[in-house]
Amino acid sequence: MVVVNGINRAVVRLIALVLIAAGVTGCVSTASVATFSKTNSTINFDEISKRDLNGDGSTWTFKGYTEYFVAIRSENEKSLMTLLTKAIENKGYSIKYSSEEGKAIIGERGLSLNEWGAVVGVYFKPRKDQYWVYVRVDVTQDITGGLNQNHAAAVISEICRLSRSCEMVQQ
Repeated sequence: MVVVNGINRAVVRLIALVLIAAGVTGCVSTASVATFSKTNSTINFDEISKRDLNGDGSTWTFKGYTEYFVAIRSENEKSLMTLLTKAIENKGYSIKYSSEEGKAIIGERGLSLNEWGAVVGVYFKPRKDQYWVYVRVDVTQDITGGLNQNHAAAVISEICRLSRSCEMVQQ
């Protein structure tokens, strides 16, 4: 056993190896405001409205995002933007980008119990006498994954609570 300045050299190498491995593997998913679209034009609302966004029922996941979709009624786009902004802020996100013209709002929050950080994108589209609202939440997670929580559904729940007009999407 080689001891240098009272420290076992093998222990030092092991610690160094663990730190290097942690740095190399980093995060499985990294949430970034820059990866979110600044407009609803990149969102295929028709396709999304047909998907099952409720998840697979597992309790643990390595998937770094969740999404949800709903239709709501609002007087106009300005009042809808106000409502969506309030719902996002109520869920702990700070607004990083907002465009009524682009029909998009992006928020970000830092460290929480289950992830290093999260970014939410909320997009809407006028449809007949209602608005279709799509929410996607990306989370930054390390290689251990995390609890399977639908953060997007939580944002939608707050939107529905504030609007009192959520409906299932009617094609």
